[in-house]
Amino acid sequence: MKRIFKKWIIKNIIKILKIYKDSLESDNLIFKTYLEQTIYFEIEYLIKLIKEKR
Repeated sequence: MKRIFKKWIIKNIIKILKIYKDSLESDNLIFKTYLEQTIYFEIEYLIKLIKEKR
């Protein structure tokens, strides 16, 4: 079961990160906290890295 879940996560990580990023972006880039802003830009960076590795 872990292997199946792990493969699914690896296959769909970009989609998952984009969905999470969009949920943070819902207020038109008005972040409620510094932490949300940091998470948003870290997710963008992770998506960029994952796309480069593929």
